[in-house]
Amino acid sequence: MCTPHQVITGALNKGENVYATGIVEGATFIACAVGSDVVILGADFSRVQVIIIPGCSHHAEQLVTSISCCHDSGKILNYQWFESQCFTVKEQVNTVLWNMDGLRMTVVIGDELFLYQHRSLTCISRPSSTAPVIVLCFFQEQSQDTCTWDIVWSVKLAQQPKFIKFSPDGIFLAVSGENDYLVKLFYQESGARDQLSFGFVTLYHPAPVRGLEWRRTGRYMPRLSVLITWCIDNTSRIWKETPPPELAMIDLNGDAGEQSWEKSKPRKIFGKHFRVKKARNKIINKLRGIMPEKRRRYEEPSHALGLRAQIGKSPSFSDLQSVHHSYTNIQFHLAATINAETDCMLVPSMENGSVLQKPLCVHWLNNKELVFSIGAEKLLAEALLSESEAPHNFPIADESLSSKDILDVKLEILLRQWSRSNDVLFTIHPVDGSLLIWTVEYLDDLHRQPVISFTSRFPAAFPITDAASLHPNLNTFNPHEPIYFEVLRREDGKDSGSTLSGRLLEKSSNTIHVLTNHENGSLNLWHMAIDDNSNFSTILSITHMSRMCGHRFQINQIVAHPVLPLLLTTSQFRASETTQNTYFPIDYKQERSALSEVILWKIAPVGPLCKSGGVQELARVASPFRTGFDCLGWIPVILPSCTLGTVCNSSSSCFIASDGRNLIIYQAVVDAQGLLSEIYNSTRRREFSSDETLSTSQLKHPEVGLLQQFNVVSTQSTAKPGCVLEVGKIPNVVTSNAELLLLHIFPERLVIDSSASIIEDCQMRMGDVVDRSKAAVFNDRYFVVIVERGMDYENMSELITIDPEVSNQENGPSRHTNVSTPSVAKLFFNSEKVCEQLVPLPSGVHILSVCPAAGHLSSSSLYPACQAPYVMITSCDDDVVRFWRCLDSEPGSVNKYEWREWNMISDNRPSELELEGTILSVSAAHSGRIACAYDPKSGRNTTQNVADVEIGVFECESSGGVEWMREDTFDLRNIRIPDVV
Repeated sequence: MCTPHQVITGALNKGENVYATGIVEGATFIACAVGSDVVILGADFSRVQVIIIPGCSHHAEQLVTSISCCHDSGKILNYQWFESQCFTVKEQVNTVLWNMDGLRMTVVIGDELFLYQHRSLTCISRPSSTAPVIVLCFFQEQSQDTCTWDIVWSVKLAQQPKFIKFSPDGIFLAVSGENDYLVKLFYQESGARDQLSFGFVTLYHPAPVRGLEWRRTGRYMPRLSVLITWCIDNTSRIWKETPPPELAMIDLNGDAGEQSWEKSKPRKIFGKHFRVKKARNKIINKLRGIMPEKRRRYEEPSHALGLRAQIGKSPSFSDLQSVHHSYTNIQFHLAATINAETDCMLVPSMENGSVLQKPLCVHWLNNKELVFSIGAEKLLAEALLSESEAPHNFPIADESLSSKDILDVKLEILLRQWSRSNDVLFTIHPVDGSLLIWTVEYLDDLHRQPVISFTSRFPAAFPITDAASLHPNLNTFNPHEPIYFEVLRREDGKDSGSTLSGRLLEKSSNTIHVLTNHENGSLNLWHMAIDDNSNFSTILSITHMSRMCGHRFQINQIVAHPVLPLLLTTSQFRASETTQNTYFPIDYKQERSALSEVILWKIAPVGPLCKSGGVQELARVASPFRTGFDCLGWIPVILPSCTLGTVCNSSSSCFIASDGRNLIIYQAVVDAQGLLSEIYNSTRRREFSSDETLSTSQLKHPEVGLLQQFNVVSTQSTAKPGCVLEVGKIPNVVTSNAELLLLHIFPERLVIDSSASIIEDCQMRMGDVVDRSKAAVFNDRYFVVIVERGMDYENMSELITIDPEVSNQENGPSRHTNVSTPSVAKLFFNSEKVCEQLVPLPSGVHILSVCPAAGHLSSSSLYPACQAPYVMITSCDDDVVRFWRCLDSEPGSVNKYEWREWNMISDNRPSELELEGTILSVSAAHSGRIACAYDPKSGRNTTQNVADVEIGVFECESSGGVEWMREDTFDLRNIRIPDVV
């Protein structure tokens, strides 16, 4: 079976919640919103499943705007997702969030927030119920009930929330809008009998909030809510839930005081023994969920599927009853802060940063959660081992008092280790890409003020382009499977249990995976190595593992450079007619829409000696318009590095794209690492030198930064990125409501045969591609050919000349600042329309397709001494292939040039090639060999567009250019083809 060498999944959509991590019985997975699909990846970025949203097709797509995953809701490792329920609302959904492990769901529509709750949870979670949750779950659910959801609470906010996240226990919902100075923490109030009531706590900030992140407490950990927020002032603030006074008194009195308080006070007071009991209940519930079916006392009915089967199994569901009683008089206080200027050592200053600079966002490493989870999973594995060796008549529900005491002691050790260990914070500096690490002491101590200490710095841990384009949200997780999986494999007979107990004590993981999201939609996976004996608190190194990128939508065009190993691909969002007629506000376009895009790829060879090659994304250009890149073509030139001055020493090339009305000229830089670094740092140098005394010449010529001189329109995030510059525009070229059939760029000497085009540097012009890679300056001329089909099916051809030249700005304003400032050079284009005519075809004949015949493939430059007799091929609806060349027009004509049909080599014999059947497509390798795909029967199944296609290869070299000879024929059966107009 043939396996593909490389599969490019696609980039993430724009938004705050376009990817999420989840866990299915300990196996971590990543769900990504890619265009109109949902892509499921494994912990190592292996593709697991691509979920196509029902109702989406290639002609009517729907953008996935938000995605959320809940933990501990699966049963097996070989998992697959299917749709269980669909909600339809009247307006666009901005955010969806799971809560209570899939039993509650928050939906944000505009500035309104809705809380959905599963109907089974509505029946079970009554405050007056005192029976165990697991018993209520089994006895109350009915087999005939459908999986339905109810809106139990809603609220209208002051503005649309941009940052919204649930705390790990699902108790608090943090909400903040764009440019908002406050964060609201919603929580369910106690005492609500008939309907849910929610209160909120407000966290005020001195600057607009740029994001927030909860500290992860784990699946088996008692609840301790700590939040970190990031602001535009480059300060990260840690907010901690203020404990009740009773809890502080309990800890001051010691163990004896705890017992007396536990007897006299309600259970809502969290004593140490009560915390141990809660953690033990979660582990027991988890153990019941993963026990083999033959070991269970109460077997589930066979019809218990989906969410109904998961009620009572998730660890957070065991706290459902305590939610209604525990949270009153909620308060949060500011525990600590991290400032980018005072708390970061040996890094560039972030004051007066450039407009491209991101704020400093400090993240939780969640090292304490990893240590506690691994310890709890070891207890699960030991319990499974003892349960598998016990007789079948003694299930785990009837465990002895001594076993409970042993579990309590081990859990108390884990909880004490949690309280006494330090939290680790880290960040990726957006200026130099260094990895900064802090340690927070006494964060879980009720009687000490948390202390933050700067620990270490890893210089240049991330490429500058990755750091500068980093999205504030990132995720960390342990990629390894839980330890108790070893026991489950032994139950299935896949592992021997002789040395299993020893491996449980020895097995540990010293790896953390980091997920980063970037502006261009790429998702990167990083490997963070941890010291084995540090309990995930000492970071050794970080390396890049994998990258997810590519197009979000179906690819429309693939255009290869004639010589360079570069590739252009375009894609377009195809919405339904109702969506196309819908007005999108400005903020929607800025945040969500990349309705069309072009990606610049670099190609590496693949073969027996080099199997790691493939295509690598260098840069992408997105457009908010669906017609942003309808058609494009390469300018067949290799530009020297002098076109960028001394800023960047990289070869480049140019391409032209149509936006539906104009022609935009872009310059594609292959290695733009130096250029992007200079642009990122140019504003900082300007502001650093602003305090110096300005000379008279500097006052006359104010400095223009590189950001203003180089119009970078692409986004990129790789270690060796490219970039795309917009360098020119040819306005009002494409006719509105016309279909563009061809956009191609020819060198001047290929289009016209004029002795005036032969200049002194003919050696550089010997090939079809002009190589100027070693030239200091240059000035060339190219012809842009446009063929379009109007509403009345008339075929119009336009010929435009463009003259690129380099303008070296060494004497410009950029030279007045400092001798070390790099000089800048830019490309300039002069354009002129030299031909606009209807294609001279017989009456009633229309063009079906057009393709170039010279200067488009690397094979066309194999014979540089031979001039192409024709440059364009058309296939028409009269089943005839015609060949065209460009000549000087007759005197007195309004056009300088005109298109005429080629008359073979003798100039008196027509070159038309007639085929027996409807022509579907035509392509030329060079002027002496072409291939045509046609339907010989001229009849198709109109309902399925399926036909038997023949591909004929024709050549005229053997006849000396006198006539076309059929060289070969290929038969293709049952080919699905598009409609031919």
